[in-house]
Amino acid sequence: MVMKCLRRLLAVTRREDGNEVFEEAASRHLEREDGNEVFEEAASRHQEREDGNEVSEEAASCHQERMGMKSAQAHTHSFTMDTVQGHQFVFQCASAEEFATLMTYMQGGLRRRSRYLVATQDYSPPGDGLTLLSLQRGDLILLEPGTTGAVVLDANWCVGTCQRNGQKGHFPVESVYVLPTLDRPQDSLLDHFKSDGLFDKNKSKQQSTLSAPRRKLHTLEKYAAQNFRSNQRLSVSRGHTLTSARRTSASELWKHTREPLRQPLLQKLLVHQELAEDACHAFSAILKYMGDLPTRRSRGGVEYTDIIFRVALKNDMLRDEIYCQIMKQLTDNRNRLSEERGWELMWLATGLFACSQNLLKELTLFMTMRSHTVSRYSLDRLQRTLRNGQRKYPPHQVEVEAIQHRTKHIYHKVYFPDDTDEAFEVNSSTRARDLSRDITDRLNLHSGEGLTLFIKILDKIFSVPEAEFFFDYVRELSEWIKRTRPSRGAVELNTTSALPTRVCSYYCSLCCTNRKSGGEHSDIEAVCVPVAVGAEFQYQVFFMKKLWVNAVPGRDKRADTIFHFPQELPKYLRGYHKVSKSDAIRLAALIYRTKFGNSKDELSLVSSRARQGSWQGENHSFASPRVSMCVLLSVSHMLAELVPVNLVKIQSPKDWSKSISSAFHQTAGLSPDDAKIAFLKHTHTWPTFGSTFFEVKQTTEPAYPEMIIVAINIKGINVIHPSTKEVLAVHPFTHISNWSSGNTYFNIQIGNLVRGSKLLCETSLGYKMDDLLTSYIFLLHSSIGKRSVRL
Repeated sequence: MVMKCLRRLLAVTRREDGNEVFEEAASRHLEREDGNEVFEEAASRHQEREDGNEVSEEAASCHQERMGMKSAQAHTHSFTMDTVQGHQFVFQCASAEEFATLMTYMQGGLRRRSRYLVATQDYSPPGDGLTLLSLQRGDLILLEPGTTGAVVLDANWCVGTCQRNGQKGHFPVESVYVLPTLDRPQDSLLDHFKSDGLFDKNKSKQQSTLSAPRRKLHTLEKYAAQNFRSNQRLSVSRGHTLTSARRTSASELWKHTREPLRQPLLQKLLVHQELAEDACHAFSAILKYMGDLPTRRSRGGVEYTDIIFRVALKNDMLRDEIYCQIMKQLTDNRNRLSEERGWELMWLATGLFACSQNLLKELTLFMTMRSHTVSRYSLDRLQRTLRNGQRKYPPHQVEVEAIQHRTKHIYHKVYFPDDTDEAFEVNSSTRARDLSRDITDRLNLHSGEGLTLFIKILDKIFSVPEAEFFFDYVRELSEWIKRTRPSRGAVELNTTSALPTRVCSYYCSLCCTNRKSGGEHSDIEAVCVPVAVGAEFQYQVFFMKKLWVNAVPGRDKRADTIFHFPQELPKYLRGYHKVSKSDAIRLAALIYRTKFGNSKDELSLVSSRARQGSWQGENHSFASPRVSMCVLLSVSHMLAELVPVNLVKIQSPKDWSKSISSAFHQTAGLSPDDAKIAFLKHTHTWPTFGSTFFEVKQTTEPAYPEMIIVAINIKGINVIHPSTKEVLAVHPFTHISNWSSGNTYFNIQIGNLVRGSKLLCETSLGYKMDDLLTSYIFLLHSSIGKRSVRL
């Protein structure tokens, strides 16, 4: 009977798998029998020597023992096989280990290809909005077409059809056993699965995803006895449990479960109904994130992490509850996939907030005694959170994706005004001032005074307050835009190809990049984790000069070339400053040298094209209109990069080219970087140097034109005529008593209520004017405070 089963399994293995190694091993067992189906004889012959004449002592002894002949030198091995009918077969032979390997291989292969499962325990699910199967022990379940046992062995939940009632839905994998068969089993065989204790002896072998037995680890058992509520089950029916009765007894509320909570774990939360409900909702989200409860939604976004951590960040009473829930799900959790996801939640939680002192010892021991890699990183994050304080918002998408990719370090790309960029590490406890300090040190700047991080999100640019956590501020901006612009602002990305270039790049790696000599920067050997899920907004991070204090050209050449010159040049070319013709010519020569060095090719080309355009203008009958237009556009484009836009037309391109060429010879010997510093030294003397300009419409001051330019710098608020560039008024910060802003306006109160004036500006950049004015006044107050302390 056993040999017939072997032949049938071998035939299936050959037909379905094609693994020649095990086929050959099985063939040797079957071909060597003598036709009487005596397995012992086949086992002894398996040890036959190559010359075919000698038989090993072990095989001979085994043969004698099987014939009832005792031998003191017998060395045999045994192989035991249990059947669902309750029979047990014990084989004793020298090749028992090989035979067991063969049987295990063929049974495992059939289970991976099988679509038939049998329920090993009763299961009646709670209501969760999904179709969940109600199972009775011994029920036959048929998997969906295309789904096999290989999927079941690596999952927490699967979809199938119960053959008893025809119901289709989800079911927990731990409640079923994959049958090693390709054909529908007979009902008489299924009846044996209804008996108690069938799988108790070898329960650890039912799931290939179950973890091996572990050493004694620290748990919440003692803490639960003093702080947890009593485990008064609201649903006493055995069928309503998601796990076996052994794992849901009254004394094990601190252990892993698949059943949602109807009450919080901590006794102190029972008297707060709203907090108790939040705790239960958070635990349901934990179950769904870990895969212990089926759900239609993907865990790739931040939906579940927001539910889990947002309530704890708002109310400190729930922080201990969340930590207890996570530790509960990591205790005696024998599903590796679920456990891995539980450690992801622990890693995220320790980067957001700490628990109370009452629970801190338990949490520390819990992570210290675990050998999991993430536990060590989580413990380090917890210590950092204790030092730096807690966050205000749940984890950002980047943080969630980082731990899901098992990346412990997040590197964020930061862009600079000179069109370079570098990657810097940003962790959950990084504040804006920490990142600014790292950037300042990496760039070897003398001082980071006035330099600030900016975030560009959609069409707006915000400066990051130095005391804010970096990821908190990004979440705050994203949620603010979703509230104010829910239709236009929501940018949904489902594929990486939808990401535009140079937008929001995240680099996650254990290495970092260093700026090379010559202005180059090294590549980053890292994995890119882009924001591409849900309603998260793309953004870029810039590091620029915001407050122009102590910006003396030549004092810090690195700051001059990376920040000061690239930021001042666009404002100069847009015509915001009052510039004379002679100054414009000299500065144009310096700008040309910063772009092309000592080469005069481009300048000669401009000069020749200017003469060509002049000649074609005088001889228009011989000139092609298309050629003439191309020449004019080429010359105009070059002049726009050298001369302020409001001065280009004061003389012809030919004259500009001649004047700039002459001034270029006067600056001979200057390197591009020297030319940048010379440009800054010349413009530094202007009253509008280091200003941030805003073109606004005003309606409150009749002495001013309707359209004015407001320039905010270290001296205060400057009102500039848009045509003449004359400074009409300067309002020092000490004269400003009040200000406000909105989506379409910026309003300042100058002087007091009795002898004061008001300037109301119509602009969509009121938020930037407000932030800049606030920063300058805060800096002024801080400097006064430092001065008084010194005195």
